[in-house]
Amino acid sequence: MNLITKIQKALLLFGVIAMCSCEDQTTVIKTDAEAIADPISGMEFPLISVKENTKDALTITDINRMVPAEAGNQSPWREVDDYVLWSAVVRGEGKVAIGVQELDEHATPALQSEISVMEYAKLYTQAYLNLLNKATDNAALEFESYDGFPIIWATINDYEMLAKLRQLPTVRYIEPDGFDLAANESINAKQASGSGCSDDENYANQSDRYTIPPGTNYKVSWHLYTHNIPAAWNYADGEDIRIGMVDTGVGEKQNQLRGNFGSGRTVILSRTTEALFKKNRHPYDDCGHGTSMAGQMTAPKNSIGAMVGIAPRADLHSVKIADGVIIETTKERQAFVKAVRKLADDAAVKVINISVGRLNGRDDMKDALDYADSKGKLVVCAAGSVLGLKIFPASYSKTIAATGVVYDPNRDPLGINLQVIQSDGVHNADGDHVDFAVYLKRKSDGDYALGLNRSNPNSKKALGSSAASATVSGIAALIWSVKPNLSKNQVIQIMQDASSYRRYTGGPSNNFGYGIIDAERAVKNARDNY
Repeated sequence: MNLITKIQKALLLFGVIAMCSCEDQTTVIKTDAEAIADPISGMEFPLISVKENTKDALTITDINRMVPAEAGNQSPWREVDDYVLWSAVVRGEGKVAIGVQELDEHATPALQSEISVMEYAKLYTQAYLNLLNKATDNAALEFESYDGFPIIWATINDYEMLAKLRQLPTVRYIEPDGFDLAANESINAKQASGSGCSDDENYANQSDRYTIPPGTNYKVSWHLYTHNIPAAWNYADGEDIRIGMVDTGVGEKQNQLRGNFGSGRTVILSRTTEALFKKNRHPYDDCGHGTSMAGQMTAPKNSIGAMVGIAPRADLHSVKIADGVIIETTKERQAFVKAVRKLADDAAVKVINISVGRLNGRDDMKDALDYADSKGKLVVCAAGSVLGLKIFPASYSKTIAATGVVYDPNRDPLGINLQVIQSDGVHNADGDHVDFAVYLKRKSDGDYALGLNRSNPNSKKALGSSAASATVSGIAALIWSVKPNLSKNQVIQIMQDASSYRRYTGGPSNNFGYGIIDAERAVKNARDNY
């Protein structure tokens, strides 16, 4: 590396990261009519012009009227003009999420600087912001990012900086990160992911917990039998497979997910519980939702009469990102992004279960899901129940969406004439395609599937599409347990081939995807044919 390159690298890695705080580094040199050069980083930027803004920022009420949140996959901020976006950013205390993309022309300088093209693109974007910031005599900017991850979190209040940044070639999107639309906040009362926060064991029919096999004392929810999950345990039980969970944490006093978690294993795996939700740093569940999901997926076989999970020897990496089932605040969204990235970087994690969600899509959250997809992780999400539509991230194409349906063997013995659950917060899938369906409510007596509560061996109702995603995640873990080298796409194919619509109609259906998964058939197919 020659001296000039070393100097450029030093300026890049130290001058830019130091936020260009030196008082004598404010000169902008115009190299031609279309570009400007930054003497601090040595980088050259396009000369971008924007119209001056003289108006005050819109009010929160006006922003919500102009940018209504809609259920679905798309972020509402891509289509708004600079003024509306800036208004939302100002009302959110200047916090933004910046999506960054690589440029082909950066390959050579990135190689010379001994960093990736993505890291160069992020430093290029930061250097441009610093250059604009020095011209306005504002304080030094603060940035947050992660190596290899295409997002920068920053604070920008200046209209001109924001408008110009939007046109920079390395910038894919800018979203307000301190502001959320009222429509997302309002769904909190509607409990977007099924049962939400509760420990309603008094309303659960404890007689629906069956003892299996004879001579043991652990309990199985009735709905596991409708998917042939106990029969699948003859071939696989999740051993050596780790499930990642993005949720509300696990109960501090639920010993089946703490001290007793590794019971009955021949290989001891570590269980990880952590918190990324900064309002409450402890990793424990104050809601009940995460505990129920973790229990349904991974609660171990036991001798105290407690519920057993679908993959009872699977490991669990639980990341708490919220206190409830709605991802609505800045801290929760950032925690979601960081949690999905963390689980994607955990080599032992095969499947990531996300039973929490929000009304409309976010590009920064999509980036996290794209990252998990690139790492080969199977991301399973609760389809939700808001307005009868899929919530995000279940609505995203790179996730698997699961929903709950009524179990009625008299009406539908083959699982191809499925019926939505019209009450109690389970997703109404009519006209809104999902990938798989799970039996969660029994037609004969109205009883629901059962899950684990936060503190004792008794059970709670598990009535939402959250429970559907946990069931599908657990079945995926069983498949991987019998054949650990399977790819994500192979596991999806195996679940599709073992599902009711594929088997009896060629599937998928319009409303329920591939329908009800036969776990035993799926595991045997993985063992014998892959």
